[in-house]
Amino acid sequence: MCNSFGTIVLGFFKDYLLDIRGLAKNSILGYSDCMRLLFNFASDKLNKKVEELEMEDLSDEIIIDFLNYLEKERNNLPQSRNQRLAIIKTFFSFISGKCPELIHVAERISKIAFKKTETQQIQPLTKDELQTFFNGIDINKHNGLRDLMIFRLMYNTGARVSEIINIKILDLSLENGGIVKLHGKGNKNRTITLFPETIDLIKQYLLWRETENIKSDFLILNKYKLQMSRQGINHLVDKYVKIAGESNKEILSKNITPHTFRHTLAFHMIKSDVNIVTVQDFLGHEDINTTSKYIKIDNQMKANAIDKVNPFKNSDVEPSWKNNTIMNMLNNLSSKGVIM
Repeated sequence: MCNSFGTIVLGFFKDYLLDIRGLAKNSILGYSDCMRLLFNFASDKLNKKVEELEMEDLSDEIIIDFLNYLEKERNNLPQSRNQRLAIIKTFFSFISGKCPELIHVAERISKIAFKKTETQQIQPLTKDELQTFFNGIDINKHNGLRDLMIFRLMYNTGARVSEIINIKILDLSLENGGIVKLHGKGNKNRTITLFPETIDLIKQYLLWRETENIKSDFLILNKYKLQMSRQGINHLVDKYVKIAGESNKEILSKNITPHTFRHTLAFHMIKSDVNIVTVQDFLGHEDINTTSKYIKIDNQMKANAIDKVNPFKNSDVEPSWKNNTIMNMLNNLSSKGVIM
């Protein structure tokens, strides 16, 4: 016999995700957001309060309807839809061990297919494009100094958005070379050396905060003097891409996101012949195959470059070798990734 709905959900977050799997704060928040959306959807669909839901209410039909709702009404891309389906499958796998009578439901949900997604091509910025982006940030305007510091820091460190917004002032050491400690996936930390220019911007920003009497443990704050959010970083990227696009139209043709600065740093390191193991350590990749994709990009660009100077490309006489063709916490459990 199943325990109560609330007990099972709490057990999933606290006992399984937190204690057994040891997931980090941001991962817990991702699970929480998905389950909150699912429970609210089921509540509306079944005309029940969330507190009145039972495990039997979460049928495979409800899950499929929820996935369609994510795509059609919330405009989730297939990648986001698949991520949430993976979370739901993990939840029901946990449930099958707690509620044997629901194993058949868990099995049906486990068979819901992930949608095919197109592999997003990585589009790093060239050094000229990167400089154009930086030049579009006016440090004399409100928050301009902060914004330039953010993007210089993102490129300098190759940090993920979650790592950038979670940097605390105590994570910085700005003397004798300058370093920052990043708190990465799986609670793994790494230390990155800072460019002198990045150190100078951070010092200017902290001095400005001091004169404004702005106090916070976090380095990057929003206009309300609170920790910057992912959405805040996304907004700033969109804002400055438009400004940079006025000077360089090529920038507008690229799908630039906060992660682009991480890709750009990695690509520039590879082009500068930095050892791939060093790049892996710099980015905090567990698997070196993840880092290897930047080598593939560089090789493709080299192939494109040599193709442009191929003297036989438009020739009427084909070389003899040319014919030898070889043929992608829940609000009621947690507010900031901490299980209450």
